[in-house]
Parts: sequence; structure tokens; C-alpha cells
Amino acid sequence: IANMTSPTTLSDILNTVRSEYKMDAVRYVGNPQSVINKIAVCNGGGADFIYSAVAQGADLYVSGDIKYHHARFAYETLKEQLLE
Repeated sequence: IANMTSPTTLSDILNTVRSEYKMDAVRYVGNPQSVINKIAVCNGGGADFIYSAVAQGADLYVSGDIKYHHARFAYETLKEQLLE
């Protein structure tokens, strides 16, 4: 988990990932215009670590494999925090 050097949008991060890794598509859950200040990364299948990332204040969690119910948990949790 790390703080970004400067805030950026989810859309900008997705575009960078697509470009750097020459990917046609990236699956994500969330608002592309969300501002990202803190990011957590886990290689491979790290779905179970999503709860720790949210608890530690990550705005974005990147993993190679996320199950649907884990992704929905993160989305709903972060959406609720943004509305507070």
C-alpha cells in the first residue's frame, strides 16, 4: 500500500495500465472519475486481501484476480465512504 505522489483519477490509472502492458481491456469496478490518493497492489489472486486494503484506506486495489463478491464489497464500501 502506498500513497500516490499526486492524486490521479481511476481512468488515468486504467489508461496507463492498458498502455504500459499493451492490454486491450482492463476489468474494474468503480467510477472512472474517482480520485485515487492511496493504492494497494497484490500480485496474482489476492481477493482475500481486499478487506485489509479497504481497512487501511486504499482508494484503489489492484490484483490479478478478484471474485465478484469481493469486488462488490470494495465498491459498496468505498461508495459509502464517499457519501459520508
